[in-house]
Amino acid sequence: MIEMKLKLVIIFILFNMLSACASKPDKIQPFWMEKANDYAANGVLLYEQQLYKESVVSFSRAYNAYQRFDYVKGISNSLLNLSKAEIARHNVTEAEIHLKELDVLIEEYDFNIISIHVDIIRSSISINKIELNKAENILNKYIDSLGGNIQSIQKNLYIALLTNRVRLAVKSNYDSEYWVKIYASKTDKNNARLLRFNAQMAGIKNDLNVVNQLFSGAMEIYREQANSKSVLSTLKEWGETLRGMNQLNAAAKRYETAYKVAKSASVKFEENIIINKLLEIYELQSDSENIRRLKKLQSS
Repeated sequence: MIEMKLKLVIIFILFNMLSACASKPDKIQPFWMEKANDYAANGVLLYEQQLYKESVVSFSRAYNAYQRFDYVKGISNSLLNLSKAEIARHNVTEAEIHLKELDVLIEEYDFNIISIHVDIIRSSISINKIELNKAENILNKYIDSLGGNIQSIQKNLYIALLTNRVRLAVKSNYDSEYWVKIYASKTDKNNARLLRFNAQMAGIKNDLNVVNQLFSGAMEIYREQANSKSVLSTLKEWGETLRGMNQLNAAAKRYETAYKVAKSASVKFEENIIINKLLEIYELQSDSENIRRLKKLQSS
């Protein structure tokens, strides 16, 4: 039972990454650690269900349980989990508080592998805040030094670095084709994230048919994976791409679908973000009926 719970934690944050820092593995897992691992595993399950507020509660309980016994590995992983969950809730300030606490642990215990995770998260924050130069500096210090040598770090970390580097390139529309090609060379050609990146590239080239084809392909993969979180992200990205192409009706349609997905998952803050995107489009179209409808939803 304990092993199964630990595997759930590993899915989210690779719980065993700091094993090299511990002097000896625990022969018998004490009750407090089992309880802390329960909280962490439950937080992962809640996060995957897009119940981010509830996941923060579970990750906080795990953090407190580890903190009571000064179990640094557990504390560090809890802080990473908390920062990711807060970013998912768009609570950047809270996420940065957790990252600053991690900075202290990294310096004190020389947790280099954790520092990569922290910088990946910080680069995501910078991209979302359109602080593109800051994000580029964070990412390039790893990508340049690695020079494509995936073996020097875990592959999932290298792909995470590349993913954010492509996001940055697409957002800035600078060297985006180059970085998408690099990403494609390191991942499965049917990777849904790659399809989404290529769809965004097609949007820059104003190729509507390719945009729709590639985003549709990504949606199919996520449906097969039962990955509703990525379905929502793809619909929002699709809407944003279409709006950038001045395809306002089509963009509104994707955002309307995204709203339904967010509502069905009870992700209230996502509902509000999508409503604001829709209001921008309908105001451009002077669509008073839909504006009234959405403002009513906002106030409910």
